[in-house]
Amino acid sequence: MEQAVALMIGIVALPMGLSLFIRSEEWSKWFQYLRTQGDNVTLIIGYFHLIIGAFIVAFHWEWHGLSVLVTLVGVTAILEGTVYTLFPRYLQTMLAWCEPRQRTLFSVTGLMAIIVAGVAFCEYAKLI
Repeated sequence: MEQAVALMIGIVALPMGLSLFIRSEEWSKWFQYLRTQGDNVTLIIGYFHLIIGAFIVAFHWEWHGLSVLVTLVGVTAILEGTVYTLFPRYLQTMLAWCEPRQRTLFSVTGLMAIIVAGVAFCEYAKLI
């Protein structure tokens, strides 16, 4: 099951990372729009993080080598989801960072997602 979760992470993280890297300005505008929607959107984003994180952690509890990166994605998603659902103003503060002039932030995040995808695909192929 760990390999299936790694494949899922790779399939999601690669296009997402490429999109964040290539279309950083559009992502910035979308996050600005989310900020205008208030706390209601925070609950949806928080629950999404919780569900995805719980799935990853439940089926990928590996703590050795580079495989730990996939598990950490799940743990981080659970922590973020918990914070966003309990303290919605925190996400609003985070979204304030997403201004068009902060496009570099999205590019760096995109590169990190591409690296995570590479690690996940390598784990799936049993290369690590």
